Amino acid sequence: MKQLEHPPVIALWQINLLRVGYVVMGGGLAVFKWPLLFDHEPWSLAEGTVECLLVGMSLLALLGLRYPVRMLPILLFEVTWKLMWLGVVALPSWLDGTLDAATREQTGKVLWVAIIIAVIPWRFAVATWATAAGDPWRSASTSRPLPRPSTPVEEGRSPVTRPGERQAARAGRELITIENPLVDKGF
Repeated sequence: MKQLEHPPVIALWQINLLRVGYVVMGGGLAVFKWPLLFDHEPWSLAEGTVECLLVGMSLLALLGLRYPVRMLPILLFEVTWKLMWLGVVALPSWLDGTLDAATREQTGKVLWVAIIIAVIPWRFAVATWATAAGDPWRSASTSRPLPRPSTPVEEGRSPVTRPGERQAARAGRELITIENPLVDKGF
């Protein structure tokens, strides 16, 4: 992958448009899912998992109102799972004529993702997460050891900063404990 010299810039209007996406996603989930979290019949394992996941996503989406660019991955996650669901669940049922009422209703809810798709600054998203160089897996030069931090003794300073305080200093590989003799004698 090629390292970008200048990351793409997002205009203020695009950042504010992202906030619209966060309001649609976070606000919609808050209105419909938060009440279910506190007032519900016992859930099955799958239902409880989905409901808690969606409430958690709504909290992160609402955090996107404050940090729209930093929270962009939550919108990308939303787009990803909804497009996957449409392609793997709804489309095959529709194509073979077995689309039932429940799947049709769910498809209508999932299609709200069109708003999220419209507000994402795709050039920035692709440049940031698809074509930019990734974070390193190891240091650039594994043959050279990292420098050892210096200690007060090595720098010619006293390792004892206040009377009675003990401070350890590294000398080579030994650990030396330096005590203040005045405090030990009761002064």
